[in-house]
Amino acid sequence: MAISSNISKKPPVLKSMDYFLLREKGITGLQDLAGDTWTDHNIHDPGITILEVLCYALTELGNRINLPIEDILSSQPGITDEKLESVFPNAQKILPNCAWTEKDLRKILIDIVGVRNIYLQKALQAEQEFFYSESLKLIIYDPTPISVDLNGLYQIKVELENSQNFGDLNSNIIITDIEVNVVEPRSFEVSIAVPYWDEADPQWLEPGAITDIVFTAPVSAVTDDPITTFFGELAIEIDNSILIEDFSFSARIEPPIQDISNVALINAVITELETLAQDITVDSIFSSYKRKLEEINTIIQEVQQVFYANRNLCEDLLQIEAVRIQEIAINTTIELRPDADPNKLLARIYFVIDQFLCPTFLWYTLDRLKELGLRIDEILEGPFLSSGFIRNEDLDAIIREGIVYTSDLIRLIMNQEGVFSVSGLTISNFIDNILVSGATPETNCLRLIDTDRFKPKFSISKSEIIFERNGIVVPVEQTLVDAELTSLENAAASIPGTSDLGLEIPTGEKLLLDQYHSIQNEFPATYGVGKNNISNSASDLRISQSLQLKAYLTFFDQILANYSSQIANLCQFYSPDEAIDRTYYNQPLYTISGIDSLLVSFLQSGVSFENFIADPENGYRIGLDTYFENNTVFLDRRSRLLDHLLARFGENFPDPASLLYSDVNIYLIRDKIRFFQNYIEISSNRGKAFEINPQPGGGDVWDTDNISGLQKRLGYLFGIPDLQRRNYSGDPNPNDYFDFFSSGPNFGFRLLDHNSDILLESELFPNINSAENAAIEVISLGVFSGNYGSSSIQNIDGEDYMITPLQDNTLSVIANLRILLDTSIPEDLLRNKAINIAKNNLLQIHRGGEGFYLIEHVLLRPIRNNISNVDAFLPAIFNSEENFPVTDPYSFRISFFFPSGFERDFGATESGPQPRIWSFRMRSRAFREFMERTIREETPAHILPEIYFLDTNTGIDTSTTPSLNNFENVYRNWLINKTDTTATETDLTNSHNELVAVLNEIINP
Repeated sequence: MAISSNISKKPPVLKSMDYFLLREKGITGLQDLAGDTWTDHNIHDPGITILEVLCYALTELGNRINLPIEDILSSQPGITDEKLESVFPNAQKILPNCAWTEKDLRKILIDIVGVRNIYLQKALQAEQEFFYSESLKLIIYDPTPISVDLNGLYQIKVELENSQNFGDLNSNIIITDIEVNVVEPRSFEVSIAVPYWDEADPQWLEPGAITDIVFTAPVSAVTDDPITTFFGELAIEIDNSILIEDFSFSARIEPPIQDISNVALINAVITELETLAQDITVDSIFSSYKRKLEEINTIIQEVQQVFYANRNLCEDLLQIEAVRIQEIAINTTIELRPDADPNKLLARIYFVIDQFLCPTFLWYTLDRLKELGLRIDEILEGPFLSSGFIRNEDLDAIIREGIVYTSDLIRLIMNQEGVFSVSGLTISNFIDNILVSGATPETNCLRLIDTDRFKPKFSISKSEIIFERNGIVVPVEQTLVDAELTSLENAAASIPGTSDLGLEIPTGEKLLLDQYHSIQNEFPATYGVGKNNISNSASDLRISQSLQLKAYLTFFDQILANYSSQIANLCQFYSPDEAIDRTYYNQPLYTISGIDSLLVSFLQSGVSFENFIADPENGYRIGLDTYFENNTVFLDRRSRLLDHLLARFGENFPDPASLLYSDVNIYLIRDKIRFFQNYIEISSNRGKAFEINPQPGGGDVWDTDNISGLQKRLGYLFGIPDLQRRNYSGDPNPNDYFDFFSSGPNFGFRLLDHNSDILLESELFPNINSAENAAIEVISLGVFSGNYGSSSIQNIDGEDYMITPLQDNTLSVIANLRILLDTSIPEDLLRNKAINIAKNNLLQIHRGGEGFYLIEHVLLRPIRNNISNVDAFLPAIFNSEENFPVTDPYSFRISFFFPSGFERDFGATESGPQPRIWSFRMRSRAFREFMERTIREETPAHILPEIYFLDTNTGIDTSTTPSLNNFENVYRNWLINKTDTTATETDLTNSHNELVAVLNEIINP
């Protein structure tokens, strides 16, 4: 709390802090109310003294209100960081959102350890090509003029970071050395081209070591002049059982063999190359290549997992590809200044050229972005990354144009300290060790090859940069150059991290805000109140006058003390905790001297004042709680307060109360609390799809909360308590909702309210099965007011209750509803109140049978079309609207499937829908309209939702029965196979076609 060093002459900020203003307004009020009879308003008047004390007390409350908000919140009794954050979410959690844009998705993938950059592209073609037939009004495989081009499919190109073990993971070149001795010893640098990781045989990833390598076609030299390249064919065995055949061996040597007639040298090189290739030791080239592929595969698997965990609705991953490298070689001569350090300079030149051709992302800290003028909400916009912050403009700048100009490279080199001049600079590029820029290097500019597929990368091994000073070649120490280059690269790749951004809620000073000092202590002794109690020897008149004044002032004391409690419990007041049971806070005035003589409840209790105080439910405390806030007032204020909390985040909780509840009650409040408590997730992830997590046996797809963010948000808005993807076609188990008991040989059950008080008690039944069947009837019949009979008054355990029977269709009593008799409420209103409470409680049971499924049509696109497996199509006609065919039923379309609340025998044509035991709300047309309207409001604008309500089948399903039961079975089977890495093509096609067949029956009944 800030402490001022001087007293300001300005009026206080709040009127409640301005004593003189309060006193003036008080006297003005007195003059208006009693100006004819009370004319002396001078300071000696006792009434003015009381006014002045009250004004002073009000300024104290004004000061408390004007305290820094962090002090007020920190002074909350029993406050914790978790409680504070439940009311005021941390900016680090509430402001970020899931990956929504292309840049967002790139950021979260770049945030993966081992990923240098991500290039995200819209897939131009799905796995299969298919068409729309205007004549048939169907989607077909046979070509027509109308091709169906799907949207929402991604191709991801991954550029990897350098590995500590294997260097550049993007490169498909392995560099090593060989030595031959023909006439004289000679050394050659060997560059071996191997397949990129996305082209490599999957068997490279099988567990085990390489156990044998043989040449199926011997190594031979390409008849170039000079000779630089050698080819051969290999067969590689892994773990003595797995064979990789027809593996191409391509090696390039440097320097080339100038004398192509030197057969002995050529054969010696071939021998060394064959020995090199057939080495199966741990550090051999192909053993290292296998381990390199395994390291890459680990990163790529995480890329796939992160994409599937963060994909948006109606989006899917088509494929992940390797960024291919075109190596850029530079040849030049550089004249050095006298003071230049050649080793450090060469490292800097390597570094700046590499950054120019293939820049490294700059990760920003929060403080740095604030220095650049960005606000916190702008900085935290988008997904929250663990490595730091990336600016959107940097994502655009990282993409290189298709031409490299020598003038740019000369400028970069000349900008380095120690360079005097640059001469003879040429550039060339290589793909798979093959020169592709022409027979001679380029001197002006180099046009890069297909930069969407082949990213430029500076090649030190293929470059030659010569330092001279006064015409004399200056040597360099390669180990020193490498060390300096590594230091520069590490500095550029530094990751600040975001573990501690310092955005926690400020901690204030803990103050005793609920401590109240009675105004009675401020009066002179002659008033006989407060600490200056009147003497026991005073006359009865004087004592009675003192008590009257004390009682009069205690009224103001209680109000002021309650205000102090309200301020002290501000955080509790706003808390979304379900345990909150009040919105008005109060405190007893036990510390006021002589208060015991004023409390009627104490005087009538017959106990000591100490025991009276120790009883938390004494008459005084109960009176304070019930006078200021009864249950009706609490529910109304609590509901409106939660509306206010949600409005702070721009949310308006829909009001299905008239469709679900008879009045504002604890269950509606709980729905709002659940929405607020889960707001961070359902706000940031509202456009997020469920996570596809392929694994052996299938992913987490059933009896799981792995559902889309839109489903979770809608579920909370609809008041559905269990949002898991699960079966909805089953009937309720009464043991989950009722308390069953035995009475002698008979059985009964009770329905308890949220306070565990008996709300409804059944008649007795001869066996447990009969009691369970009766409980099922209570669930079904108890939500209708017409099923309750006439009420009567009965005494139970010394208390009078209103008893209302619940009757079945034969008017036999199943159970009896009870409510404590309240003579202040007319009996007809009390009966209605009891019935409404019962209905509201039973409706919570009905909500256990509620839920819905969401299917993204793009996941049902046909993927297989071959002799063995042909995937079926969704229809081009929806809801029998033949005049409005859909040429693309897959892109940005979703379907919702709800239990209808009805059941029927689909095999009996004369069988009509009958109400199910539960899912009562789903039968309501008004509630269906509410859900449909909310779905269309909440679904992202670019996505078209379709909504269906499915009846439960009481008969036997066929393969295409459009029942809720059948849909659940085929949908679950499809999800399991969709996420099962061991599923066969036949399994995938069968489950796909089974689901599509049922959907086609649902869509066009």
